[in-house]
Amino acid sequence: MELPDGFQPEGIAIGKKATDYFGSRLDGDIYAADLRTGAGKVVSQGPGTPSVGLKVDKRERLFVSGGTAGDARVADARTSEVLASYQLAEGTAFINEVVLTRDTVGFTDSENAQLFALSLGPKGELPAPEDAVTIPLVGDWVQNEGLNANGTPRLLTAAACSWSTPRPASSSASTGSRARRRRSTSAAPCSPTVMACCYRAARSTPCRTG
Repeated sequence: MELPDGFQPEGIAIGKKATDYFGSRLDGDIYAADLRTGAGKVVSQGPGTPSVGLKVDKRERLFVSGGTAGDARVADARTSEVLASYQLAEGTAFINEVVLTRDTVGFTDSENAQLFALSLGPKGELPAPEDAVTIPLVGDWVQNEGLNANGTPRLLTAAACSWSTPRPASSSASTGSRARRRRSTSAAPCSPTVMACCYRAARSTPCRTG
C-alpha cells in the first residue's frame, strides 16, 4: 500500500467494505485505501493541521482528533464534507485518542488532565460546537511530563469515570467567539467504565453501574 509522498500517517480506522482510513500528521488529509487491493486516494482534505486519532461510525462519519490544533472535526467519508468542527482547547493541547460509544464521542488531551465529550442525538445527530463538555481527570489520575493519555482508550474511559459527579450549577467560559460548558464537581464519586456514563455525569444525570 503506497501513501502519498510525505503523508506522515498517524491515526487509522477501518470502515465498511474493507476500507482503511489514515490521517496525516502533516496537513490533516484523510486517505482511504481498499484493504484487498491497496488502491486508495485522499477522501478529505485536511485543514493544514494534524489528523491524529480516527474513528469511523456506521454512518461512515469520520471522527478526527486534531492534535496540536486543540480541535476535532467530523467528516463524511463518502462525500468528503466536513459535517462539524469543535475547538476543544486553547493554548497548549494535543487532542489525541478518540473513543466512540453508542451515544457519546470522547477525545483525550495528551497535554492536559482532561477529556472532552460530545453527546450524539437519538439518531446520531451531532451536537453544536458549544455543547462539547470538558471532563477533568482527577482522583487516581497522575499527569506526568510529556504526552499522557496516549494509546489506551479503555483505560482512559475508566480513569475519566473516577471524576466526581458534578453539582447542578455550571459556569461558561468564553473561548474566542464560542463558549464551552464547564461543570463544577462534588464529592460523590461516579465510577462506571464507559465514556457514555462519563458524559451523563457531566450533564448531571445519575450514573448507574452493575
